[in-house]
Amino acid sequence: ALQRFVDYVGDFPVAAITDADMTRYAMWVHGNYCQPTATMMIEAADRALAEYRGEAELTREDMERLLRHAYDNEWRALLVLVAQYGVRLEDVLRLSARHLRGQQLHFQCGKTRKWDGVFLSATDATLMKGLAPRGGALFKSLKAREVAWLTEKLRTLAMVAGVAGKLRDFRALRKYYVRVAQKEGVRS
Repeated sequence: ALQRFVDYVGDFPVAAITDADMTRYAMWVHGNYCQPTATMMIEAADRALAEYRGEAELTREDMERLLRHAYDNEWRALLVLVAQYGVRLEDVLRLSARHLRGQQLHFQCGKTRKWDGVFLSATDATLMKGLAPRGGALFKSLKAREVAWLTEKLRTLAMVAGVAGKLRDFRALRKYYVRVAQKEGVRS
């Protein structure tokens, strides 16, 4: 049941899975499976997704701790976009001031080539605007670094702040579902 949900949703940021996505999944399940199976599949997906979010997503306190350990405003903005809004690191590095319109950040996903966007809080939007007040790239100094180096630095910051393993990631959701499925398999 959990694998069906993961396959249905696809490689999509966990933070972006909405109630509407769950409703579409429920309609698809009801159209393809008998009532008892459909109900079991929907309940399993809902329960596991709620548990995963409770265990894996950053709380406000986690985020504040993480931001206290950031090196400068560029790192703070990077952490906000990657950890809080679930934007892929590769996409963050391609951002410029033209992608930011008020509190909305619009960007093209490097993996799917589709346009995506996030609605930033007023504080986060101000932080982003401060990076490039007259246009240009938002992450000038970080852009020169390799993604592997930046990823390692992000992991180090997360470990220092005590939030390692809580960065939103679809692969983490898959791994969590495997753990849940194995636990349920052991019980039955």
